[in-house]
Amino acid sequence: MASQRLDILCEQCGYSLEGLPPDLDCPECGRPIQHSLPERRQGTPFQRAPSIGSWLATVVLVLSQPRTVWNNVRIEPLRSTAFLLANVLIASVLASTTLMSAAAWGWRPPRLWYIAAFFFVTTMMLLALTSVEFTGLRFFGARRGFRTTTTVALTVCAHASSAWLLGGLGLGITAQLSERIPWLAAAFQKVDFYVVGSLMIAPAVGAIMVFSILAGVGWRALRFVNHPRDAAPPPPPSPA
Repeated sequence: MASQRLDILCEQCGYSLEGLPPDLDCPECGRPIQHSLPERRQGTPFQRAPSIGSWLATVVLVLSQPRTVWNNVRIEPLRSTAFLLANVLIASVLASTTLMSAAAWGWRPPRLWYIAAFFFVTTMMLLALTSVEFTGLRFFGARRGFRTTTTVALTVCAHASSAWLLGGLGLGITAQLSERIPWLAAAFQKVDFYVVGSLMIAPAVGAIMVFSILAGVGWRALRFVNHPRDAAPPPPPSPA
C-alpha cells in the first residue's frame, strides 16, 4: 500500500497550503508560500556533497548558527545518518586520546585492547544518548501535534550530534592540559577522584547539554516541515 501523502503546511504556523498558488502568502501568518515548499531546502553542505570539507563546514554551521541552519536542512535519512555516524566516531576517537596521557600521569600505559574497548563503549554511549533524544522528539512531537516524523527526528538528531565533537575535543584538551599544568598532573598522579572526575565529567555533561539544546531548537524549527515525500502530487492537467 502506498504511503499517504500529507498536505503542504506553512512551516511557520502549520496552516494547510494545499491547492494554493506558490506565489501567494500564507493566509494565516503571511509567510510567503514559496518559503515552505520542500524543494527550496538545498541541504547542509554535507547533505549536498559529502566530503571531509563539507563535514567540517556543516559542523561549524550547526554550532555557529544553531537557529538559522535549520532553514536549509534537507529532510532525508541517508546522508543525515552518515553525518551522525561520522560525528559519533570522530568524537569517540577524540575522547580516546585521553588515554594517551596515562604515562604522563604516572599510570600504566594502556594496551591497545583497552583503547579499543574505551572507543567502543564511548561510541555505544553516544549512540544511546542520541537514540534517547530521538525517541523524545518523536514522543513529544506527537503529543503537540508537530510533524516530527521518523526522518525529521533523525535529521534533527544527526545535525545536533555536532555537539558530541565538543565533548570529545574537551576531553582531549583536558588530558593535554593535565600534562602541562603541575597541580593538575599531581592530581592525576595521585588519582584524586574529585579533581580527575570533575575535569573528565565536565566536557561530557557540557556536550550533552549542547546536544539537547541544538536538538530542541531544530525540533521546534522543523515542527511543520514539509518532507519531500509528503508533498501531494500535482493535479492532472485539465482536458483541453
